[in-house]
This record gives sequence, structure tokens and C-alpha cells, in this order.
Amino acid sequence: MITNLQLNLKAARLEKGITQSSIAKHLGIDRTSYIRKEGGKQSFTIEEFASAYQYLGYDIKIIK
Repeated sequence: MITNLQLNLKAARLEKGITQSSIAKHLGIDRTSYIRKEGGKQSFTIEEFASAYQYLGYDIKIIK
């Protein structure tokens, strides 16, 4: 199931003109894994979401 976070991440990525490969490399995962995560077939960790959003230029803070 695709969550709003995934939809928003994809929209932000497309708006900024960033490729899936680029974010995957930043996250330290392969492009296929990133595609599955963005498409809702696998789950992102909260750390991956935060890192991806930060890569796109958003200020994200994780409460621990």
C-alpha cells in the first residue's frame, strides 16, 4: 500500500528533477529497491524517509 509519505516523496522528487537512482545512491540502496519502496511494495525506514527528504532540501527532524 502506498502511503501519503511515499506519494509526497515521489512528487517532491519529480518537482526537484531528482532521479530515483540519485536518491537510491544517497540512501545506500540499489535503484530497484528504491523503486519498490517508492511504489509501496517495500517499506522505507523512518531514517530513509528523513534522509531522502533532507536530500531533496527539506528540513526534517526525527524525534527519538
